[in-house]
Parts: sequence; structure tokens; C-alpha cells
Amino acid sequence: MKNNHLIQFKIGDKVKVKITSIVAYGAFCELLEGGSGLIHISEIADNYISDISLYLPLNSIHEVTITALGNKPYTYALSLKGGDSSSRRPRQNIQKAKKPLGRKESNKEELDAYPFTNIGSLLDEMIDKEYTRFKSN
Repeated sequence: MKNNHLIQFKIGDKVKVKITSIVAYGAFCELLEGGSGLIHISEIADNYISDISLYLPLNSIHEVTITALGNKPYTYALSLKGGDSSSRRPRQNIQKAKKPLGRKESNKEELDAYPFTNIGSLLDEMIDKEYTRFKSN
């Protein structure tokens, strides 16, 4: 159902969609008010999904929440779970374990800890001595 006057939705808006295509990672759909979107497999249900078509049959109509705006106008990322991002993907809120430093990072930390200010003043003194020696010749 394409309208001549497309509506630009915002994140969190609830819209009705018609499922137009199913792929391994989700379902593409057409917004009934105009536009298109994708319901990613992780936004369909909290449990494991082996067959998306059992949840979202082709041509079925569902009410979904807009979770993100697409790169192209009138394209959206959609969710059947709702708009509360804190309940959708708790595994992404967990802080990752700190990796051990690589060779470059450990060398940088070692160099940062080295007292370069002493070397800088030493070099300045050497340059001054050489300059005065050069000038006197």
C-alpha cells in the first residue's frame, strides 16, 4: 500500500507492517502507512528461532516498534519486542573483559613512564654547549 504522502516516523513509534520477504537474518516488511523496514531475528523473540516464518508468515500483518532510522529515507529497523532498549539486548550492556596489552600498547606505557623531561634538559644543555663551542671557533 503505497501512499503519495509518506509519513516520516520517529524511533519509538508503533506502526503496522506487512511481511514481504523472509531471509536468514530477519524479515523485510512494508509499513502500511508507507516505507519499508527490517525486523532482525534478534528483535522477533527472546528465545532461539530456527524458522522465522513460524513467527512471521509471509503477508501477515503485525504491530512493531521503530528502533532505528535507516540510511535511506523511509527505511526503518523494527522490533516485535517493543522500544525498551534496556530489556532487548542485555548481553551488549555487559562490560567486556579487559584484554591484555599488546606489544605496541605495552611499549607505549613503558615509554610514557620513562622520565623524558630529564633527557630533554640534558639534550638542551648539550646543544647549548655545542652552539657556544661552534660560535667560539
